[in-house]
Amino acid sequence: MSKMEDLKGLGKKHGLTAALVGGALVIGSNYGSCTIDLSEDGAEAPVPAEADDAAPEEGDGATEE
Repeated sequence: MSKMEDLKGLGKKHGLTAALVGGALVIGSNYGSCTIDLSEDGAEAPVPAEADDAAPEEGDGATEE
């Protein structure tokens, strides 16, 4: 069996479907679905969040006790 036939078999087994809807790729299976936005707005890299345990900066309203 070729790798492509293996992939097709997995797709049938898990009910995989894919569609392009309004600029987004929608992938569905027996277990749920996932949408990937392919537009320019959705292609930006995520911005890392600031750490919660960062020390307060001077003058930010934090008080020391």
